Amino acid sequence: MNLEKIAQSNLIDTLQLKDAPQEARQEAVDDALEVIFESVADRVKAELSDDARIEYEQVFDEGGSEEKRVAFIKKHIPNFEEIVAEETFRYKYLTEIMVSASGE
Repeated sequence: MNLEKIAQSNLIDTLQLKDAPQEARQEAVDDALEVIFESVADRVKAELSDDARIEYEQVFDEGGSEEKRVAFIKKHIPNFEEIVAEETFRYKYLTEIMVSASGE
């Protein structure tokens, strides 16, 4: 399995949906993004102090504005983009393993 290829692939390629109808592709990408963002949120919360976790819940779970969310991320999670990249790669890697195991 070529890790560089996986890292550079987009989700449509990873999910092998290039020839699927647009609606099916969009639904699959939306589902993938939901899984990735849940993984990102879990990692972010795990890194926060108790006080910051309370603030996180106020900003994200209780409908804080986009500006408050961005400010929170900048203040508490300086490696946010790295976390997103790692979780996206992890998702694509696991998907590649599952697709390969299914014989496609």
